Amino acid sequence: MSKRTKPNQPPKPEPIKIGTSGRTYATAYANRPPTKRMDNWSWKMVIHSEDAEKNSVSLGRLAIRDVRKKMEQVYKEEQPQVYANEVEKQSFVDLMEMWYLDVVVPRLPEAKIRDEFKLSKRTVLNYQQGIKNLGKVAKDLLVSELNEKSAQEMVRGLQLKYAPRTVQLHATTLRQILLWAWKKQKIDVQITVVTKRPKGEKGYVNNRHTPTDADVEKLLGSMRMCSLKMMVYIGWKTGARTGEICDLVWGDVFRTGKDCWIRFSGKTGTRKCPITEEVYTEVRSFKRDTDSEQGRLFTPSFRTNCSPQLRKSCEIRGIEPFTVYGLRRLRVDTLQRQGIETAVYERIMGHSIRMAQEIYRTTNDADLQGTLKSSASNRSASIDPEAVLTGLIERLGLSLEEALMRLMK
Repeated sequence: MSKRTKPNQPPKPEPIKIGTSGRTYATAYANRPPTKRMDNWSWKMVIHSEDAEKNSVSLGRLAIRDVRKKMEQVYKEEQPQVYANEVEKQSFVDLMEMWYLDVVVPRLPEAKIRDEFKLSKRTVLNYQQGIKNLGKVAKDLLVSELNEKSAQEMVRGLQLKYAPRTVQLHATTLRQILLWAWKKQKIDVQITVVTKRPKGEKGYVNNRHTPTDADVEKLLGSMRMCSLKMMVYIGWKTGARTGEICDLVWGDVFRTGKDCWIRFSGKTGTRKCPITEEVYTEVRSFKRDTDSEQGRLFTPSFRTNCSPQLRKSCEIRGIEPFTVYGLRRLRVDTLQRQGIETAVYERIMGHSIRMAQEIYRTTNDADLQGTLKSSASNRSASIDPEAVLTGLIERLGLSLEEALMRLMK
């Protein structure tokens, strides 16, 4: 059996590059795997230049976080002129990659460190998505051009495209990258990032509209079979959060005897949400024959892309745009109107009744008219003619005939 097929051998790291956004000057490859005495991979660097004295240079056994620093040192010795003129002109995308290798990679869930120091899979995914989206708004921005103005331009680009929660997540990642770059002396000054939108500016607005059941039915009835349709349907019938829906696997949609459930895992823990047989059948109809029970219902990137898609789908059909959280508010309203017991409600929705009253609960015209009908019904139910007649006789000392005459008046 060759070394590459050893069952306990750690996965081979991805190649690491140095250069600018437009050109790669050198690439380091993991060469030989760790041994019992040496924990790190052996690295070999290939210099992409015909003028280099040695195109291939051994870097020795290094931790992943130290590879780029060693590469820059070796390349500076081999190609000092090119390094001074070109490599130092690194892009912001390169800087983010360096931060990821230095800060995130050593704390991956599979890293050989204590569990309390590991990052969760969700946190790593957020970092990866943040780097991807920051790279889109940064474009060809160089590290030398980083300042508070260019940082705010990146934040502004995020605000115009993504939901407020996504902007906050990516801005937090941006702050961490800039603070790390300052401490590592990659940039000269510490840069502050502000996420508060100036008054009067147009852009992405937090949509707090709660749709009606008719709106949702109209949208679903005109959509083809797709991930967005499945997400809207699940959100409508369960009121689950966006992240809880996006993290579902097919095994989470299950039945026990005659009862049907969807199991959600989120920031408030794991809970089971009851669904009808009709909802169970409808959700299961989206499953393809090739999908396994542990397969995801949605791709990881769908969590970021679903909101713009939903907004556009509503606008095309002439429906006032709403979000998945709008569906959650609709579900809260439905349960509240049904008078569900508090303890049961909290198990279904994954939050307290106080949260529902302060944040999620909305009212409509039907609710307001319902108070009038309820008051009239209560009044009619509370009037007991016999009790009123008896009270008049006892209180005023009237005869039966006199009490009846007063009551008729």
